[in-house]
Amino acid sequence: MTKLESYMENGAFTATFFYAEVDGRPEDRGLALAFDELKFFSERFEILGVYPADPFRSRAG
Repeated sequence: MTKLESYMENGAFTATFFYAEVDGRPEDRGLALAFDELKFFSERFEILGVYPADPFRSRAG
């Protein structure tokens, strides 16, 4: 996981939304299993997109 952000709906603790960025593809077995678990415990789960990583990420390590 490279990024995790949380947002509260209307500033109240009644509903919280999370935005996460991860390294991998949805079809990768480990990531697919993690997504399945998130779907089980969430009312809503969406993949907003799949994008290639900037080459800098592989050089920065």
